[in-house]
Parts: sequence; structure tokens; C-alpha cells
Amino acid sequence: MLVYGCAGLGTNLLIGQGYEAATALGLGLAAAFGSQRLLPDFTPEGRLLMVTNGQLALFGLLWAGWFIATIPVSELTRALMFAGYAILILTVPAALVGNFEQWEALCRRTWRRPRTPLPARPRDTYPKVSLHVPAYAEPPEMVIATLDALARLRYPNFEVLVIDNNTKDPALWTPVEEHCLRLGKAFRFFHVDPLSGAKAGAVNFALRRTAPDAELVGVLDSDYQTEPDFLERLIGFFDDPRVGFVQTPHDYREWQDSLYQRMCYCEYAHGVKNTLAVLNERDAAYTIGTMCLIRRRVLEEAGGWAEWCLTEDSELAIRIHALGYSGVYLTTTFGRGLIPETFLDYKKQRFRWTYGPISQVRRHFWLLLPRAFGHPSLLTTAQKVHELSHGLGHLNVFLSLLLASLGALVLASMLLHQEVVAVPPALLWTVVVFLTTGFALRWLIFGSFWAARSGIIGGPS
Repeated sequence: MLVYGCAGLGTNLLIGQGYEAATALGLGLAAAFGSQRLLPDFTPEGRLLMVTNGQLALFGLLWAGWFIATIPVSELTRALMFAGYAILILTVPAALVGNFEQWEALCRRTWRRPRTPLPARPRDTYPKVSLHVPAYAEPPEMVIATLDALARLRYPNFEVLVIDNNTKDPALWTPVEEHCLRLGKAFRFFHVDPLSGAKAGAVNFALRRTAPDAELVGVLDSDYQTEPDFLERLIGFFDDPRVGFVQTPHDYREWQDSLYQRMCYCEYAHGVKNTLAVLNERDAAYTIGTMCLIRRRVLEEAGGWAEWCLTEDSELAIRIHALGYSGVYLTTTFGRGLIPETFLDYKKQRFRWTYGPISQVRRHFWLLLPRAFGHPSLLTTAQKVHELSHGLGHLNVFLSLLLASLGALVLASMLLHQEVVAVPPALLWTVVVFLTTGFALRWLIFGSFWAARSGIIGGPS
């Protein structure tokens, strides 16, 4: 009530239009009260933020359509504006879901699904785990360090399969093969050349050679060094037969001395520590390719890893959820890898992380539609919405480029026709408030996390 009252007073003082402002703010207040039932686990401030963001999108789109239709411009300028308006409408659904995913970590006060690992306790049985480590042309000392960390796991029943695929130089893979022999019979090494399917092809190769009695499969990138309690803290989740996978975060080491890698670390951390934890609350988190455990039977039932997809990890989660199995995403780090050393490597990684989710939506589009229109599956509505957002959110980057191009054409048309459009004061103040609050939210999300990593404050869990 206080926030809306201050907003109404400020609006009236700055731009007048008291009746119109009071009507809009009254609708906003009613929606904020109504959100208590829809968002019961949120703080009052969080509900206010979510509702206000939705209102801004709705009324902003309605006002923008009216504004373009009524301003005194040429038909060419108006047509270009409406083309941009149509593209803007396409970006709104994924943008709203994306904002919700980012802000929920700040706005929620109660988490209902598991997000922390289980305590290490003695068990009557220890299901066998087969850990798969794909490698391609990696420095042997790095892979050896990864294997040494696995050898220190405090778990009595596991094997490790190293799959070196398509590495041409024997000096890179021979030392790793010899080290596996020294580590004992639990460590098996395979050098395969040629092998198609990139990383997905390598882990499918390993799956076909997994020990017959292995019940769980784990995947680790060849640069990840695990904590000794990785398996013993996760294995208990699979006592529930509905759980198909358990995923722990990407995390990194040796980044502190590089400004570029420090910036990368901060950017990575938000997604793996906050966004995926938010998705977990609706059982919509996905596997992210390393530091994960998957029930073998479920992996085989889903059809294995998708060799056609650049993001074979997150794609697998769609098929696992479609079969009705649940996933668990934990926020505790159990292993750390290396951040790409150059911007070119970062660019290649980002290409995979952008193109892959879009191709997932294309391939599974009919699974992601409402049941009345799509293919039958056990995907929930929330899982479908978040998966569509995962793919279409990346597509919004391209649509934003189209919007910028259309904006340049609109400007050119206005210059050609010597057109001037008076900008309403309300729009100017809206832009100022939007930019200010946007910066504040980014600081709360990224700044607080960075401070936590520096030991200044307690970070998100």
C-alpha cells in the first residue's frame, strides 16, 4: 500500500493526470493483493516486483500500439514501427519468464524442493556408479589430476571409464592410459578414433561399455576435480525411484588472478547458483554436462545421449522429464573445472549454449505444446514453460538485433520525411525508472553474489 501510494503521489506531482494514474495504480494494487494466493512463498516485496513487471509489460504493449497508431508520421514510418512492435510482442513471453527465473532467487523466502545435499551416512547397500570422463586432445597432466581426484572418492562401489575420442597425438593420450593402469582395475581407458557425435558420442560409447551391475551413471568433464564426498552425499536421492538425475553446479578454480576470468566466473555463477536452483523448485532444472548422476535405467529408457544436439546435456532432461521422472538440482559445489582461457574459446562455448537450446525447442516442439495440441508426455506445464523459455530466450537475442535494425530504419524514415514526434513526459519518466531499477536488480543479483564469493557477506544457497 505504501509503495503504491508513493508511486501515485510521485506520478501526480511529476506529470499530473491524477485520474488516469490513480486508475492504473488501483489496478496494480488489486493485482498485488491477488498475487498473495499465486505467490504464497514470496516476500511482499517480491510479489510487488513480479506483479509490477507483468503490469508494465501488459500496459506498455497496449499503450505502445495506441501511440504508434495515433502519432502524426508517414505511412512508411508507421509501417516500420508496427513491424518492430510485432517483433517486440514476440520477445515478451520469454522475457517475462526469464525475469521471473532471475528474480525469484531474490524474492522467494520458502523453498520446498530439496536443494542441499544429504548428510554422509552408512548405508546397507551402495549402488554401483559408473563415472564417464570424455576427453579430446586435452593436456595429460590435467586429465591425470581429474582421475586422481576420482580415486580419492569416499565411496566403495564405483568404476571410471575414460573415453579419449579422436585425439591424433599419442603423446596426449598415452600418459593417461598408463595412469589408468596404475590406478587399478576400477579405471578403464578407451582411445577411439574415429568416433562421431563429439562428447555425446563419447559418453554413448561409454554407456555401452558400462559394467552390467552399474545402476547409476555419472559424467565429469576431463578438467573437473571432484570433492571426496561427491558420491556419498548424492547417492541417497536415488532411494526415491522417481528421481532420474541429480545435478550439482558448474564451478571453477584458478580464475582469481585474471580480470577476464573473474568476470566470466561472476557471469557463470548466477545461472548455476541461482537460475537453475529456481527451476528446481518446479522440477524444471536440467543436466548441465558435468558433475551429475543419472539413473542408468532412465538414461537408457530415454534413448541415451543425443548426438545431433550441441547441448546434449540439457536436451536429455527434456526426455527424462517427459517419461515422468524427476530431477534434483543442488546448489552445493562438488567439483571445479577451468574457465576458457581465451575469448575465442568462450565464444565457441557460448555458441553451443545458444544454438543448442534453440535446436532443442525445434526438435521437441510438439512435446512442449499444451496437451490438447501436442504429443502426449508426462511433462508438466511448468516444465514446458521453462524449457520454451530456455530456447526462445536465446532466440530473443536475434530478435533484439532485428529490433535495432528496424529502429535504424525508423530513424532514417523520420529524417527523410522531416518528422518530429513529441515524447510524452510519462514515457521519459518510465524509462528513467526502468533503467534505474534494472541496474539495481542486476546489482542485487550479481553484486551480492560477488561479495559473497569474496567473503564479505553470506551468499545465495
